[in-house]
Amino acid sequence: MAQQPISVLIVDDHPVVRQGLRVLLEVQDGIEVVGEAGDGASALALAAERAPDVILLDLKLPGMDGLAVLGELNARHDPSRVLVLTSVTDHTSAAAAVRAGATGVLYKDVDPDALVRAIRAVHDSGGGRDAAALSQCAGPPPGRSHQP
Repeated sequence: MAQQPISVLIVDDHPVVRQGLRVLLEVQDGIEVVGEAGDGASALALAAERAPDVILLDLKLPGMDGLAVLGELNARHDPSRVLVLTSVTDHTSAAAAVRAGATGVLYKDVDPDALVRAIRAVHDSGGGRDAAALSQCAGPPPGRSHQP
């Protein structure tokens, strides 16, 4: 029996980023892009309509930002796992995202293969949103090392 592909919703306010992520993910075995959103309200509507396994979510969005989207997903008891993909290099923002319900956080300078592995790991993580995933997915902000 064939395994269902991992369905992914891409949420980023930059069309070129959304298109680049779509191109990257569409050539991967076992991953299917089910939609794209450029703002928080559209992301919530598509998440409700398409029920993706994984939501790739930017923190900087017009109107409702990524943290607000995470809060609303939690309030709705949405089962999608959220992988934050952000250019925000402040480690406190990454920690806030995990506290708000993200399964993991990656910075946008991530290697494409590492992003694909992270999507698979987040999908396979079993228990939904889990703060421990931060240590699995989020490295230090670009140009910095982890502080104890």
